[in-house]
Amino acid sequence: MDFYKYIDEINLIKNQNNTERDLYYLVKQTLEPYCRGLSLRIVAERRKSELGQIFYGISSVPDIAILDRDFNNEDNKVINKENRDKLKGCIEVKNLGEKLYTLKELKKKFINGNVETDEGQLAGEILWYKRLLYTNGKEWRLFTFNNSGEYDDEIIGIVTKRIEKEERNEEYNWTKDPDIEQTLIDSFILNENIKDTLITEDCTKYWDEFIAEIKKIDLT
Repeated sequence: MDFYKYIDEINLIKNQNNTERDLYYLVKQTLEPYCRGLSLRIVAERRKSELGQIFYGISSVPDIAILDRDFNNEDNKVINKENRDKLKGCIEVKNLGEKLYTLKELKKKFINGNVETDEGQLAGEILWYKRLLYTNGKEWRLFTFNNSGEYDDEIIGIVTKRIEKEERNEEYNWTKDPDIEQTLIDSFILNENIKDTLITEDCTKYWDEFIAEIKKIDLT
């Protein structure tokens, strides 16, 4: 995907079909040349089935999952930790030009105890996938969760709890669960486990700089 093709597609989307979904394919095609050895799969419409639970994770399905090429999604009703480790990241796409959350804004919501659905879903995706690319087609951000394994049991426990509750037709929102250890919530408030990097304010203006920053991202 070169600059002129990207701009052309952005303008066509804006004028002809200004939807989030239409951006999925453009984002995927833009990133694939810089994700060698990985697999980018559009999973936005996955259901909470046995094969969809691993993508759904804590709170929601992202738009695009970044997977190890050896990832095998044969059966993940009971979350398979080996397969979970092959989730290398995800991409959350918003409508063209839509405002993106910053980590500072998410932290404020957690501190004030008024986390809404979209914010809880975004935070859950960061914790589950560890790396989240976030874009509205122009602005791009990268959230990274530096978890070397100390939170794995708790995070998988949250996902298992969600699945069990939903199988009983009970709603579950991890941000309102009183049983979740505060250490995990604190990852969004007190410590530096989560980073928020602005890759570019507008890739349509700073294309070369945007591509240079994308090349630096380590998804191994």
